[in-house]
Order: sequence, then C-alpha cells, then structure tokens
Amino acid sequence: MQRRLRIRFAVALSAVLVGLGPSFSVDAEEDTSVYPSRSVKLVVPYAAGGFPDVVARVLGQRLSEQLGQPFVVENKPGAAGIVAGDYVAKAAPDGYTLLLTDAQLWGITPLITKNPPFNPKNDFEPVGLLATASNYFTIAGSMPVSNFNEFVALVKSKPLQYNYGSVGVGSINHLAMEYIISLTQMKMVHVPYKGSSQVVPALLAGEVVASANLSMSVLRPHWQAGTLKVLAVSSAKRSAMTPDVETFAELGLPEVNFAGSVGALAPAGTPHGIVAKLSSEFAKAVNDPKSVERLAAISVEPVGSTPAEFAATMREDRERYAKAAEAARLEPQ
Repeated sequence: MQRRLRIRFAVALSAVLVGLGPSFSVDAEEDTSVYPSRSVKLVVPYAAGGFPDVVARVLGQRLSEQLGQPFVVENKPGAAGIVAGDYVAKAAPDGYTLLLTDAQLWGITPLITKNPPFNPKNDFEPVGLLATASNYFTIAGSMPVSNFNEFVALVKSKPLQYNYGSVGVGSINHLAMEYIISLTQMKMVHVPYKGSSQVVPALLAGEVVASANLSMSVLRPHWQAGTLKVLAVSSAKRSAMTPDVETFAELGLPEVNFAGSVGALAPAGTPHGIVAKLSSEFAKAVNDPKSVERLAAISVEPVGSTPAEFAATMREDRERYAKAAEAARLEPQ
C-alpha cells in the first residue's frame, strides 16, 4: 500500500513540474551556481574598435576566465543603437544575451527617434555602469586664444563666422556642443561628420575650429604636438589622466557634464539573482589590474557599479540629454 502511494505521489509531482514548463527552468536559474552553463553574448551597438567595443572585449576575456564560460562580443551596428537594442530587448531574459552600450542608447536615441521598437526605461534590467572616459572640448591649434573664456569671447565677437564639427547629427558630441553654445550664447555653424576619424583632420585643416566631447585617445598626439588645444574636460571632476585640464564646472558651466560611459543591460525580466551575479562579476572584471592597465591605455577609467546605482545614472543622463536636445532644437525623426 505504501509503495503504491509513493508511486502515485511521484507521478503527480512529475506532472506538476512538467506543467510548470519554461517558468520552472527560469526560476531554477535563480540558483546562480548553475549560471552561466554556456556561452554569453555581449552585444555592442557599434562597429569594432570604438569605446564600448574595446571595453566589451577587455571584460569579455576577464569574465570568461572568472566564470569558466565564453563571453563573446557580437557587434550589431546601425540606427544609433536601435538595431542592437531591439535585438537584446527581444532576447530571452535568461542572462545569456547582454547589451554593452553607451549613453547614446539609454539617453539620446529615445529623444531623436520616432516610435523606437523598444523603451530603454522598461525593456532592460540595469546590470552596472562599467567604465567612463573623459571627453574634451578641443579647438584648432591655429586659434589665437589660450583658454575657454577667450575662445567664447572671440566667437561671440564674430557671430556665425566659425564652424564646429561633430560626429553626426544627434550624437552625444553634437548635443554637448549645442548645449555649450546655448549656455554661452555663442553662434556657430554645425558641420557634421561620420566619426572622430574625420573630425580631428577637419580641426587640423581648419575646416572647423572646435569640437566637444572628443576622447583623449584620438587627441593626445595632436595636443602634445600643439596642433590642437584642449580647453576643458566635460566631466564632473578633473581626469587623473589630464590633471591640468579644467572642468566646465570650474569655468562656470556646471551643467556641462558629458563624460563617456559604458554600461551593461539585460533584457527585462532577467532573474534578479543572475543580474546581481553579473553585476558583481563585471565589477570584479573591470577592476582587475590587467583590465585597469588595458583600459588606461585608451584613457578609460573603471567603475563597476550596482544595478541601482546604474539606474540612477541613466535617469540623470536622460534629464541632461533632454535639455541638450532642446538646446539643439532636435525633433524625433
């Protein structure tokens, strides 16, 4: 009799577990000891070689060593991050497809895109802010000024006589410059290019006289040679890599804080246990001495925040870029 009861109980329990289907397997993944059990995709919304891509490759290598499974970088460029963002937003929320991106996707794309296929606020789980890069306000070396205030005074004395370059309409670079122009009441002509690889030569040739939010990795040799002048850093504090360069806050413009950043996002609904484990492992990876050394070579500083801290950063970025988009008079296209 007892044997029959045990058999009936086992059959009933099996039926319950089968009925739970996929939801049971996802819940099981909350036991983070079984995660990851296979390779993880790190999706980057830009071509290889850019800031987010380099960060992804450095951390992918370290995470593979830490967790014993491949973390593979997959580049999906296109439409200001929309291609990659849509791909990850629609991926299974199981921790095996992650988005490594910058503030363009969570702070700007929603402002300049009509009916985007995903909502950065609702369709992702913040994992962590991984790294930041100081960006710089730069002018042509031929300009007869030595600091930011002198540059503003010169440009204001000749309205619309000077051009500035950006890496494209709606880029962080474009919005930062328009915001600076609106705060200082300068009047300049915007010339968009297809990337910093075109903006820097344009500055050197005198096609444009200024650009905002360029990275030190592309500026350093020209700055050291005196063919470009770096007048300010657009971050909350001076960079340890350029301690003599003033912040915009020190110049009287505390609103200008457009440091580059890369963060990790997971599809909405990813189990909290997996998100917490990923956040911890990313922080460990980015602050590993080998990672710090490799990132310093491209003027990138490690962070490694909690999901809650990253969520707060994204909210602040959205507010900041909304003001900048208004200054640039950008309408969703």
